[in-house]
Amino acid sequence: MDSHKVRALLDPLLDGAPGDLHILTLLTTSSAYTCLRRRLGVLSVEHPEVVDALGAALLDGSPGTAVLRTFTDRTSHTLPDGRAVPLKSVCGWRLDGGGLHPLDARGVAAVARTDALTGRRLPPERGVGYADAWPVDLARFHAPARR
Repeated sequence: MDSHKVRALLDPLLDGAPGDLHILTLLTTSSAYTCLRRRLGVLSVEHPEVVDALGAALLDGSPGTAVLRTFTDRTSHTLPDGRAVPLKSVCGWRLDGGGLHPLDARGVAAVARTDALTGRRLPPERGVGYADAWPVDLARFHAPARR
């Protein structure tokens, strides 16, 4: 996916996030994740193929779920050695019909606390807060490429 499409997809997704370091997990026919960092307008993506898969799922209308875990500047707890562990804010969207449909906090908790391979319920994770996702405007992403 070209850089303009990547920005058209990720900028509105990250605009509502409370920090600049994120882990994006994509759950479609399989699961994959990537680290995203957006600082001072510069976006870096650890595994571009995950963003490509998200873009492809949105373009062909495939169902799935996207979960965004953001490392906030708030402290969840402190380790015995004195290191602060950041509070992670987790939100998510249902992929359907080419759009990202926001999940509420309860919905994303259900997704994030289910093992993708086994379907087993996972215990609560310390230092995680579940949040309602925001609407993501994908008009720029779905717009035809300019020539």
